[in-house]
Amino acid sequence: MPIRFVISLVVATSLGSAHAEKLKLPEAERLPTPVVMPASGEAEIALQTIDAPDDLELSVFAAEPLMANTVAFTFDEQGRAYLSETHRTATSVIDMRWYPSAVETDLASRTVEDRAKLIEDLFENPEQFAIESELVRIVEDTDGDGVADSSSIYADGFNSSVDGIASGVLARKGKVWFTNIPSLWQFEGEDDDGKAVDRKKLLTGFGVHFGFYGHDLHGLTWGPDGKLYFTIGDRGANVVNQEGERIEMID
Repeated sequence: MPIRFVISLVVATSLGSAHAEKLKLPEAERLPTPVVMPASGEAEIALQTIDAPDDLELSVFAAEPLMANTVAFTFDEQGRAYLSETHRTATSVIDMRWYPSAVETDLASRTVEDRAKLIEDLFENPEQFAIESELVRIVEDTDGDGVADSSSIYADGFNSSVDGIASGVLARKGKVWFTNIPSLWQFEGEDDDGKAVDRKKLLTGFGVHFGFYGHDLHGLTWGPDGKLYFTIGDRGANVVNQEGERIEMID
């Protein structure tokens, strides 16, 4: 299956000199399991602010506590919604503008492995980068009344120190694709608990730099040529594609 990705780069200006001492992630309550808020009615309130044509009826399909922190969603042929959820945002996924003394050091990275080493070298508490997991969730309307009533985690375990924000997700004919720095993933099948049976990395090596917060692998979609497309911002890439060619976008 051919895959194409588009890379846009932002030229960064150094915001400071080399770091003089170990950096530290902000102190915060950190939990390895996803935090989902209780039902609040906020979705119904927000619905009232949407200016829609008179002949278009709007209703809430799903909200907390069936889901949380959704970045993107897709539906499969059975009408089930697959959601990419972020639980690492602003805790395990950082922005180098928050640490100006380390900007130049970050820009010197040439691989994701370099960035992993930077975490160990630069931060006083590197273990804090590997707590929360991003995930893909399935939300489903099992009784056909137009409102979701079932929620389960389809894929998780994206909590290494270099994992980014859960971004694109796409379902088609029994397969699910998921973009989460540093990798493009493909899932297939479900076990008795509803989790993906087969999972593999199709491409890896995205996110050479910390870069700017949120500039991750977004916009996962099918092109008219039958190929998968997605984008990445200033975080760069050093990827070997399916044809064995190395693609470096790291400056």
